[in-house]
Amino acid sequence: MLIIYSALVFILALKHEPWFDEGQAWLLARDASLTDLIWKYLRYEGSTGLWHLLLIPPAKLGLPYHSINYISIAIAIAGVYVFLKYSPFPPVIKTIFPFTYFIFYQYAVVARSYVLMPLLLFSIAVIYKDRYSKPGWFTLLILLLANTNLHGFLISAGILGVNFIELIPKWKDLSKSYRVKQVLLYSAFVLMALFTVAMLWPPEDLEVGKGFNFNILYILETSAITLLDSLTTNMLFQRLPYELYYIIFTIVIAVLVLAMSLVWFKSKKTLLLYAATTIPLLALFTIKYVSVWHEGILFLVWIFVLWISFENKTDRIVINNKFAKLINKFAICMALMFVFVIQVYWSCYVFEYDYFYNYSASRDVADYIKENNLEGKIICATGFHSVSILPYFKENILSNYSNGQKKPSFWLWSTNNETARYTTELNDIIKMKPDLIILSAKMEPLENCIINIPGYKRLRVFEGYICWKDVLYEEDAFVLYEKINR
Repeated sequence: MLIIYSALVFILALKHEPWFDEGQAWLLARDASLTDLIWKYLRYEGSTGLWHLLLIPPAKLGLPYHSINYISIAIAIAGVYVFLKYSPFPPVIKTIFPFTYFIFYQYAVVARSYVLMPLLLFSIAVIYKDRYSKPGWFTLLILLLANTNLHGFLISAGILGVNFIELIPKWKDLSKSYRVKQVLLYSAFVLMALFTVAMLWPPEDLEVGKGFNFNILYILETSAITLLDSLTTNMLFQRLPYELYYIIFTIVIAVLVLAMSLVWFKSKKTLLLYAATTIPLLALFTIKYVSVWHEGILFLVWIFVLWISFENKTDRIVINNKFAKLINKFAICMALMFVFVIQVYWSCYVFEYDYFYNYSASRDVADYIKENNLEGKIICATGFHSVSILPYFKENILSNYSNGQKKPSFWLWSTNNETARYTTELNDIIKMKPDLIILSAKMEPLENCIINIPGYKRLRVFEGYICWKDVLYEEDAFVLYEKINR
């Protein structure tokens, strides 16, 4: 099964066109010094830097940009290997799981920091039952997970919190050497947490993700939708063209699966672990920021806690409830099957789309510029989205980005970003009289970019659409214009 999974993700990685978020991480790793990356730029990204550190060697050595996707699928394959070899699930579950949407595509082919989370979470699950006897490995994996991204940090804190609560009644019976190891574990995490806070403390000129939202109705609604979306539904931020019966079916399945899971977790004494790793994520999503890309993190946490619960050899707590009495290992496996089948359908849809169509049009634009020897022309572009073109070149080729300097090429999410001032208004770009103008269709429909620009002719339209599960989520397209020489 690992061979089939590896072959399919490799084939799709060959066809996949990275979009802005993938390119931004690569450009940060390539153009920023290590010191500036950690202490200056990551706070604008709102993410810890383990993924960027992994990209630094290939990016700075000048390897092709598409290397990022091969790095991603290599890590994804390692995560699937750990799952197939060590997870306690029945063979049929192991067979289907690698092809679920987040594991097969969104956290594999799409190269972002999330790809590190399955490998690290599954590795923690492997040693979780032996965490007291192997505190060194447990500490290392917890610290690595905490440095994948802010979500990994919250999950790590939740796991350690449960570990601490379970240690309290055992503390008196522990040996002195073991107590010392536990103190060192928590000391290391506290130091790392302080370092993370210092590294990611939001700057005053941060452009995105500012403020908090404490609207209770929004918090409850978004928490519920995000939980359901992590399993079988697709409702967050969408007005979807689904038939009513399909919407009802997926919602019913997701609600039933969640209810069964909660009962199962309670009976297997893992409900606290699920709550400690899920509630902080939901708080972050609803109070601060959430995107559809984050749904898979809840899916991974759910799988992680199910893994731990399947390995829990202690006697189940008897719950005097007719529904609860029906919840056994077989019922949970059937619930997993329902979820997996729907997600495999998403994987099939996105495989077909990404193989035959553009996920992002950025590669086509870059290829067109190279094939027609246009790098030396004066080129201007609109919006942050156009940065996705730049990883295909050794340096910045856009005259209205980075004040026309060759580096850096990445986008700075700052209100003082000079680039933003010169990429918003098309009239300002026209005044610069560039040889080429690239209009990006990201925040507005592609048809709004197919216009008449005085003194320019339209060369080509580059279509692209980011696919999410089984729908086309948002455009990722460009329109190229050339100045008319008179």
